[in-house]
Amino acid sequence: MSLPSLKLKTKLQLSFVLIAFLSIVITGRQAYRNARTALEHATFQRLTALRESRRQEVERYYSELRSDILSASADRAVIETALKLRRMYAPFRNDRNTRVTRITAASRAATTHISPRRDNRNYLLQLALMDSLLAPFIARRSFDDVILADATEGDVLYTAERKAAFGTNLRDGAFAASRLAEAFRRALAGNNANRACLLDYDSDASFTDIPVSFAAIQIAGTGTPGMVLIFQISIDEINALMTDHGRWEHDILGESGETYIVGADGKMRNDSRFFIEEPDRYLAQISRQGYGTNVLDAIRTHHTSVMLQDVRTDAVAAAFRGETDTRIVRDYRGVRVLSSFTPLHIPDLHWVLLAEIDELEAFRSVYQLREQLILSGLILMLFAVILGFIISGTMTRPIDALARVSEQFGRG
Repeated sequence: MSLPSLKLKTKLQLSFVLIAFLSIVITGRQAYRNARTALEHATFQRLTALRESRRQEVERYYSELRSDILSASADRAVIETALKLRRMYAPFRNDRNTRVTRITAASRAATTHISPRRDNRNYLLQLALMDSLLAPFIARRSFDDVILADATEGDVLYTAERKAAFGTNLRDGAFAASRLAEAFRRALAGNNANRACLLDYDSDASFTDIPVSFAAIQIAGTGTPGMVLIFQISIDEINALMTDHGRWEHDILGESGETYIVGADGKMRNDSRFFIEEPDRYLAQISRQGYGTNVLDAIRTHHTSVMLQDVRTDAVAAAFRGETDTRIVRDYRGVRVLSSFTPLHIPDLHWVLLAEIDELEAFRSVYQLREQLILSGLILMLFAVILGFIISGTMTRPIDALARVSEQFGRG
């Protein structure tokens, strides 16, 4: 049936319905788009504010950490005690049995407080003195350990925790290929004198089961070759900064928001919120992204996603190009998120920082508005149809009557 063959009443009814439909669709769509744009802008503003807050906290942490390390390395008492330890260590550095005896005695004295033998007393007293001198620095920054090594020979003269590296050699000993030895060598590089060198987190099975990071600095001896002071930086400090001790909702991150750091190798530098809160669901999500069972097992075994979770997203790539921006992208779980990202400016560390929240949560109120607009539109369409029937009937009734009269008149 063509439109011209329709009755006038039907045409009017269709016109009313069409006008109502177009008005509802155009108005509803515009309202939805405006609400979504406004909410997206507001969400990005909140994410960016949080991102900048986190950036400042992380950069301040490393700036203050460097200051503390410089203070420790310049402390006259620390330098004098380090020189005494080196002199006391020298006579038995080539006598393995005596060295093992003294190191064992030092470890036992540090852990059980048993009175040391007289021939070890002075050596152990110097170790205890170094413990007391470095204790404030360790407490302030929660260092996992502090190591003192002879720059010339490579001997590990002291460790605050008396760990396995104590008494070994960083040039040709058991830990010569470790991250600890790499930090030692970097501090001795020609352009790093009087400078705290940072070594990024990495896994080191020879040294510890967890990702380790070091800061190393030379200690200058008076008229003698120097030594190297190496600080093992706890991963817990960065985790605490980025997760705010698990108070995500307090930080306007809701149910799915998080802030995290990614290194130049594309690995996370703090734990994923989703691993902390729902490890099984998190592992199922990244499994669907193609992660192998070896990675999943490592995350389960070590109870961390640090240095195990790959993050190769568009936002991360843009941040490593030096961009500071906001975008809607897919995150490392394959979920669409609103992402605010920026490079971090920390000497020796090539990191980027991201603040993100799931798109579904961010736009939840807009999606609810969309549903309400659709429901309201359907109700209005129903009214438009009813009103169209009423008005078209009212308008065409006189015309129909006139047509009937004219028809009767024509028939005579």
